[in-house]
Amino acid sequence: MLPSHSQIDVHRQLLLCSDILTVSVYCRSCIDGLWKIMRHEGPSVLWHGVNVSVLISVPMICMYLPMYDTLLAEFESKSIYAPSIAGSAARAMSVVATSPLELLKTRIQAAGAGNVASSRNAASIVTPFSAALQQMRSDMKGNRSQQISSLWRGVGASLSKDVPFAGLYWTLLEPSRTWLDSHAHVSHGASGINTHTLAINALAGSVAGAAAAAVTTPFDVVKTRLQTRDAQLERKGTLECLVSVAKTGGVRGLFSGWGPRTLRTAAAYGILMSSYEICKGIYSTHPSE
Repeated sequence: MLPSHSQIDVHRQLLLCSDILTVSVYCRSCIDGLWKIMRHEGPSVLWHGVNVSVLISVPMICMYLPMYDTLLAEFESKSIYAPSIAGSAARAMSVVATSPLELLKTRIQAAGAGNVASSRNAASIVTPFSAALQQMRSDMKGNRSQQISSLWRGVGASLSKDVPFAGLYWTLLEPSRTWLDSHAHVSHGASGINTHTLAINALAGSVAGAAAAAVTTPFDVVKTRLQTRDAQLERKGTLECLVSVAKTGGVRGLFSGWGPRTLRTAAAYGILMSSYEICKGIYSTHPSE
């Protein structure tokens, strides 16, 4: 499994909102970030939070893609913006449903960065997972509604990132698939897999994912900051945090981590879309099995 892009993003973005990391580990690029993270914290830190990422991905995808197909079928004959509407709505609902798990994943990755210095000399090491749970418990103060709402910290930022991403992604994907489909030849591999479908969705998914990820990077920066900052600072909200990042880091700060995010999203969505469409094809061929 590839290293989580959020792990690299967290290390880059914490420089703007925390004193955990020092200027000496500032990451100037994707490769520079990978090298410095491995040198200072070891290769294993790149996979912190992978188990939670998998836990998030399964329900997210199981909700997101079938919901998109359903909504697209509903709106396709009613609006030329059906892919954008269906994608945005499906993404919004799946994000809200899995937001507590996304918060836990971000906290685990941030805890991995914060515990490195002390863990090397400590006799009893607090794992990133335990540290993340402790922090989430400490945030659950006040009455019941406040405790519950703390589990959705940063959901506004997640929606402001994921909904535009989904709208742009599906808007780019559908015409790309249509164009590629009209310029490609159908062929089947030895196993009977339609390589036409596989190639079209892998290519279209990668290109659309990379473009949408690059454009929406500022919202990803804001989401990470809101989910890793103190509760008092979180009250600023998405818009104010976006303005704060722009003031302190400029355009470079807004697009911190765009390289690894774009590369990871391109690979992930190429694999995701081709796998999903192949599975749909197999199911439609053998629906009763």
